[in-house]
Amino acid sequence: MANVTVTFWGICTYLRAFHRFVLVNASQGIIDRNPHLAGKGITAHHARLHLHAEDIVAIGALRPDELPGGMLVFNLDMVELTFTNPDLPAAVDAAGNLCAPDLDHYANGELGPLSNDAIKGGPSIAASFQVSAGTLQSFRRDKKSGACVNVLQCETVGDPILSITAVGDGASSTITLRSGASVLLTNLPRTPGDDKEVDFLLHFLAGESFPSDPKHPRGDDYCDCHVQTGLEDGGIEQYVGPGCSNTNWP
Repeated sequence: MANVTVTFWGICTYLRAFHRFVLVNASQGIIDRNPHLAGKGITAHHARLHLHAEDIVAIGALRPDELPGGMLVFNLDMVELTFTNPDLPAAVDAAGNLCAPDLDHYANGELGPLSNDAIKGGPSIAASFQVSAGTLQSFRRDKKSGACVNVLQCETVGDPILSITAVGDGASSTITLRSGASVLLTNLPRTPGDDKEVDFLLHFLAGESFPSDPKHPRGDDYCDCHVQTGLEDGGIEQYVGPGCSNTNWP
């Protein structure tokens, strides 16, 4: 039996009802056109997949966009990802994720429904990851300033096979990974230091509408997750604070 670990950093929103992470499209144009986001100093966030070269057994047509620090980085734009060969019976244990921030606590009672794109895919969502099986837990790197980070542990039948499918035309590619591989999914600014507390507001882009007075974490009390050192970070851990935490919807 093989296994794989997926670590999520940044604006990655877990849809509890669907066992699905969405990484919203947070381009600068979208930020500047939204009255709840514009003028707050929020910079564009970029959905990306990071893999260690030594973890790759086989790869299809997909090619990396960057090669920093020995990791292969793939830019994600309107794609859906999942592991196609989870160990059976496929079940998701997300009880350890309950300590991650709930968006309804920051929506002033006006969270509203998810957007159709968040559920089915579309231009407002840069990438989604369907959790087909495994155990999902949330951690903090640092009790005072660290982001809330989700970590998925998944067992597979044979080497883990990661499928990446384009929304729209359905074109699909796969990456076969070795057992024990580490996968990193991020939705973060490209420049260290651009992470801000108000970046948290980007999570609300997963909804049909914005709350009239959305909030974001302030101080240390927003997250009760255990501190965990040594989280896979691709070299970005040092500048990811509470504003770029993972969240739960609702």
